[in-house]
Amino acid sequence: MKQMNILKVAAVSAFAAVLASGCSESDIYSAGSGSLMLTTAFRAPAATDAAPGETPDAENLMVWISSSRGLIRRYDSRSEIPSSVTLKAGTYLAEAWAGDSVPASFTQRYFKGSRQFDIVAGSKSRVDLVCHIANVVVTVEYSDDMDERMSEYTLTVANGGGSVEFIGRDDRKAYFMMDAGETTLEYELKGIKANGESYSQKGTVNGVKPATEYNISVTPDDVQASVGAAFFNVAVDTATIDEVTSIEILLSPSVSGKDFDIRTPLYVQPGQFSDLAFDVFAYAAIRSAVVSCPSFVSTFGFESIDLMAMSPEISQIVNAAGLTHTYDYEPDTEVAKMIINVAASMLNTLPEGEYPLTFTISDANGKTSVTTLMIKCTFGNDPVAAADIDGTADVWATRATLRGTVLKPADASSAGFRYRAVGAPDWTEVAAVISGNSFSARISGLTPGTEYEVLVTAPDYVSATPLRFTTEAALSIPNGDFEIWNTSSTPYLLGADTNSLYWDSGNHGSAKMSKNITTPESAIKHGGQYSAKLASQFVGVGILGKFAAGNAFVGKYLDTDGTDGILGMGRPFTSRPSALKGYVRYEPATISHSSVSEAPKGTMDKGVIYAALMTDESLEEYNGNQFPFVIKTKKAARLFDRDDPRIIAFGEIIFTEKTAGSGLVEFTLPLDYRRADAKASYLVLTCSASYWGDYFTGGPSVMYLDDFEFIYE
Repeated sequence: MKQMNILKVAAVSAFAAVLASGCSESDIYSAGSGSLMLTTAFRAPAATDAAPGETPDAENLMVWISSSRGLIRRYDSRSEIPSSVTLKAGTYLAEAWAGDSVPASFTQRYFKGSRQFDIVAGSKSRVDLVCHIANVVVTVEYSDDMDERMSEYTLTVANGGGSVEFIGRDDRKAYFMMDAGETTLEYELKGIKANGESYSQKGTVNGVKPATEYNISVTPDDVQASVGAAFFNVAVDTATIDEVTSIEILLSPSVSGKDFDIRTPLYVQPGQFSDLAFDVFAYAAIRSAVVSCPSFVSTFGFESIDLMAMSPEISQIVNAAGLTHTYDYEPDTEVAKMIINVAASMLNTLPEGEYPLTFTISDANGKTSVTTLMIKCTFGNDPVAAADIDGTADVWATRATLRGTVLKPADASSAGFRYRAVGAPDWTEVAAVISGNSFSARISGLTPGTEYEVLVTAPDYVSATPLRFTTEAALSIPNGDFEIWNTSSTPYLLGADTNSLYWDSGNHGSAKMSKNITTPESAIKHGGQYSAKLASQFVGVGILGKFAAGNAFVGKYLDTDGTDGILGMGRPFTSRPSALKGYVRYEPATISHSSVSEAPKGTMDKGVIYAALMTDESLEEYNGNQFPFVIKTKKAARLFDRDDPRIIAFGEIIFTEKTAGSGLVEFTLPLDYRRADAKASYLVLTCSASYWGDYFTGGPSVMYLDDFEFIYE
C-alpha cells in the first residue's frame, strides 16, 4: 500500500523579483528566460509505528540544476532555495538528494533522483522529479514459535561500512548505503537455545540492490537440526519499494501596485485621486484576500473585507462603492492571479489624514503575506513633497535618482530639485520629469563617497528641510595594474604573499608539475614594469597530466583534488561601477586538447574576460573560507553560473581572434545591471586564455593583461 505524504519542492522563477517593483505580468520574463516549478517526490518504504519520524528531513534536501556547461544552481539545504530562480531557455538536468548517507542505520535514509527538462523562453515549465530511496532496506520476521526455541536472540546485519542489530522481535526497517560494487550483506543470528546452549548462525544475502526491501524470515528447521546442521532456516524475500513521501517549499503570495511602487507612501490631495489597481500573484489557489483600511468603517460599516468570502449582498455593496476584483487560477501551472481595483470615486470621499490600505493574502498552501500602501491625504500648503531616497536603488558612486510627489497639480506646473554636497556654498538646480502625481530627476557628476543634501522645488516654492544621501565609494581593483608579483614563491603569486592576494591563478596546480601558467611579462605591456601573461598549455610528462588554461581570477585557489582545482571565486567589493576598462593582447591557437563537443580538436581556441558583482546571499564555504562561488573543476562538477540570481551586474568579452597590432589594445567591458534591489558585496573577475579551460579544453593560446580599472559614470 502506498503512503502519500504530499510535500513538494517548488522553485518558481522571476515572479518575486519583479512584483515588489510593480511590474506587470508581461514583464516577468526577461528575454530568453522562463520559469521553473520543480516538484520532488520521495519513493520510500512506509515508516512503521516502531520507527516514527522516518520521513525525509527537508532541511537535508539538496537540489542541483546543471546545463551542458556543468552545475549552475546548487541548493544544499531547504533554507538555501531562493524566492526566485531564472533560467535561460535550454536543456537542463535536475538532481535532488535528501536524508543522510550513512552505512547502516534504523533511522537515516538517503534519497536521490534526476531528470532532464527544457526551459522555453517566456513560459512556465513543470518538472516532476522522483527521488528513489538509495538504500538497501532490511526487515526481520520470526516464526510464531521462535520464543519457545530460543531466548535472548538477536540478528546482526552488516555491510562493509556498518551494521545494525535487531534485538528480539524488532520490526523496524534498517537502511544500508552500499559502496560502489558492493552487493552483499552479512548476517549473524545469536541466542540461547531452550537447553541453555549458546547458538550462532551466519549467512550472506547476495546480489542486493538499492530501492529494494529484503525481508529476512527466520523459522526453526527441525529436520536439519536432527542431523546437526543449521538449527534455523533463514529465507529472504524481496520487494520493490514504491511508496511516496514528498516535500513542498513554495513562495508566499505577492502584492504590487500597477504603475506605482506600493512601498512608497502615496501623497494625494482630497478629491484628487485616480483609480488604483493592485496585482496579486500566488503559487496556489487563493483562499482569502482580506483588504482592510480604517476608512472602510464609514463606507461599509466594517474595517476589513475578505474578497474571497463575501456574501452576494456584501459583494454588491462593496462593488457599488468602488472596490472590485477579478480572479483567475491555472491548475496546470498552480499560479493564481488577482487584480484588485479601488475606484477614484471611493478614494475621493476620504478626508484629510493618513490611511493604511492593507492586503492580507492567504493561499491553499497555508502561505500568507501582508502588504500595506500608506495613503497620505493632505491639504498641506506644499505643492510638492520629496520622496524618501532609496540608498540601494537610487544612489550610486557618481549619480543618483531623486523623486517626489505632486500634492497640488495647479501649483506644480513644473517641479525640480536643488542639491549640493553638504557644506558646499552653492546649490545646483535640476528640472524633473513629471508623470502623473510623481516626478523624478537623475543627477550625475557626483563625487564618490560624499554626503549630499536635496531640496524639492516648484514655482515659487522651495522645501524647508533637506533630505540627505551619501554616494558610494568608487573602489579600484587591488593590483589591477599587475605590478605586484612574488616569483620567489612556488608557485608564482600575483601578489606580495599569500596573505595579501586579491588575484590568484592556476599556478598552484600547475606548479606541482614545475610549471607556472600565469607569469609577469616585461616585454609586452601597456604601462609600468609588467603585464600578466596567461599561457595555456599541457602540464605533465608524456601522457600523464592535463591541459591547463592560462588564467587569472579575483579570488583564491583553495585546494587541489588530484590534478583538479578547487577555487574560491570573488573578493569583497562594495561599489557599483558602470564598466571595466583595461588592456589586452590575445594570441589564440588551435585546440589540441578537448573534452567538449562544442570545441573539438583542430578548431580555434578563444579567450574570455568576465566580471560579475554579487550580493552576499548564500555564500559557499570550503575549509572555513567563504566565497560567492566555490568552483570544482573535477569533471566540471561545479562551475561559475552566469545566470545566478545573486548576480546584480555582469559583463563578458569573448576573444575569437588575434587582437590587432603587436602590443596591447584597450578594451571596455560594460556591466549590465540586472538587479536594483541590492548593493554589491563581492567582485568576481576572471580572465582565461582558453574559454573552455574549465573543461581542460583548448590550445597553447596566450593572453596578456594590463592596467585594469573600473569606470564610474
